[in-house]
Amino acid sequence: MLTLRNLAVNYGAVPAIHDVSAEFEAGTVNFIVGPNGAGKSTLLLTIAGALRPRMGSISFRGKTISGMNPEDVASQGCSLVPEGRQVFSRLTINENLRLGSIAGRRKGGSSADTEEVLSLFPILRERYSQAAGTLSGGEQQQLSIARALLTRPELLLIDEPSLGLAPLVVDGVYEILRKLKNDSLTMIIVEQQATRVRNNGDTVTVVRDGHVAFSSKVSTISDYSELEKAYFGFS
Repeated sequence: MLTLRNLAVNYGAVPAIHDVSAEFEAGTVNFIVGPNGAGKSTLLLTIAGALRPRMGSISFRGKTISGMNPEDVASQGCSLVPEGRQVFSRLTINENLRLGSIAGRRKGGSSADTEEVLSLFPILRERYSQAAGTLSGGEQQQLSIARALLTRPELLLIDEPSLGLAPLVVDGVYEILRKLKNDSLTMIIVEQQATRVRNNGDTVTVVRDGHVAFSSKVSTISDYSELEKAYFGFS
């Protein structure tokens, strides 16, 4: 579904990602893990069109999307749940969701989509008219995911879903993501918590110092020490 070839991205003159290649199949949950500052979020933002690659290519469903702006990438069926949630705090939950549903209706969605998404997030239904800024961090994360789902994506990019959340709250977020996996939605999840990979992912890619240090199907990993060595930079 998504193919990265020899991708390189700079922040100004500073290289952030260099020579990254990867393939992600439809219907899979794919983790990109690594320490802080490794280039994980940069990679996700580049896929989403928020950053432009200096070299290399990105193809989605056989179509080149590298160099497209974020709106055009989203129109192809790729939706980003940004780091830090970034909900509109002064708008209600309803109004936040409508921003996603407007984009979804451009692709043939309907109000029934909102009902379907809310069935995954009962707390949002309960607080439908409440300002998003009054929600807890975990509830805001749910809102951010729900809003992205209303764009009717085929590929969901999720940046640091556990950031700043208590472990029990993170468990709840991943319970929702498992339901989405059962619906065959393709996901790429950026995480610092490599422990989430084993029970939630189909593939894992370790990014360190801007390059791929390790990549594998989760089902074929018998010894997680290799992943840990790549993550921490041990030889």
